[in-house]
Amino acid sequence: MDQLFKFGMGDRVKDIISGFNGIVVTRIEYFNGCKRYSVLAKKLEAGKPIEEWIDEAQLGLVQEAKAQKVVREKDPGGPGNIPTLKVP
Repeated sequence: MDQLFKFGMGDRVKDIISGFNGIVVTRIEYFNGCKRYSVLAKKLEAGKPIEEWIDEAQLGLVQEAKAQKVVREKDPGGPGNIPTLKVP
């Protein structure tokens, strides 16, 4: 969790109105200050994941995510040398 958002990535949360619960997979803050979370349910519907976007004020924390350290075996890539085109 950070100072900008109330819930962290991977936290288990519950919608206090509908009862929908799942894991926070995306967070967004709009220009007007509204903060919304994409919550992914554990169960599937017709073989597909169920995802809902819910306002921060409507969510309650069920369980904080367990921190996991990401270990990279090699450089993931990214911008490198920019190729140049030589024109005769």
